[in-house]
Amino acid sequence: MMVGLTWLVPMAVFFTSIFGWQHFVGYRSVPPGKCYVQYMEDALFNCLLQVRATNLSHKFTTASPAKTDKPIEVPFGSQV
Repeated sequence: MMVGLTWLVPMAVFFTSIFGWQHFVGYRSVPPGKCYVQYMEDALFNCLLQVRATNLSHKFTTASPAKTDKPIEVPFGSQV
């Protein structure tokens, strides 16, 4: 399930933004003969996209500590 979402969400975001950007803003700003995505000119969108991607990657890759009810046993004489 998580692998599927990892692929599905970025595909939906980037497919929509690459092919739909000129329709969202109402004009095409990429000059003839140039090849880049139009949303690269929008600093706010790029910033929010990177912040969100970073937050999601940290959320899914950060391990949470194990929850146990019993205390950790440390052998006598060892240093923690």
